[in-house]
Amino acid sequence: MVEEYGGVVQFSGLIVQAGASAFLAAEKALQELPLVRNWGKTTVTLEPVGVAGLITPWNANALFLCAKLASAVAAAVRSS
Repeated sequence: MVEEYGGVVQFSGLIVQAGASAFLAAEKALQELPLVRNWGKTTVTLEPVGVAGLITPWNANALFLCAKLASAVAAAVRSS
């Protein structure tokens, strides 16, 4: 980030750490969120379907990209 667009070293370090944390949070969500819900005789299973569109601004930093990518990777892991 520092070399790419002149980010401050301290700020860049925080962004990179937050980006890595996004993947850990997605992993934790897969373990904790109920992916099957029951209402009476009805069962609903939450599962990924389709394509993920990860749209970010041209000047987005790594945190924006990691937050979106972590969700997509978690969905892909869930479906396999």
